[in-house]
Amino acid sequence: MVDIGFSQFNKYEMGLHIPSLEKLIQLAELLDSTMDYLLTGNHNDRGDLNDTRLAKRFKELERFQTEDKEAVIRILDGMIIKNKTQSVMTMDDAK
Repeated sequence: MVDIGFSQFNKYEMGLHIPSLEKLIQLAELLDSTMDYLLTGNHNDRGDLNDTRLAKRFKELERFQTEDKEAVIRILDGMIIKNKTQSVMTMDDAK
């Protein structure tokens, strides 16, 4: 899927070769990971998005006009509140 052979991939895993930036990006997307994790093995604790699908969409949202960004933020806020409310109600039902 990223046009590299098993031998080359094995060299990446063993630290014998370093993939090009383009291949690193492709691998991170394919493995649903981050470039930071692929390079260091450390999970990112800064609160960055690990879901590449969401990260791509939020990156696109940065280009939106302010009014459109605010509309999306309001929708997200509503979904977050709905999810939290459902979680609390589910916990209450379990008691």
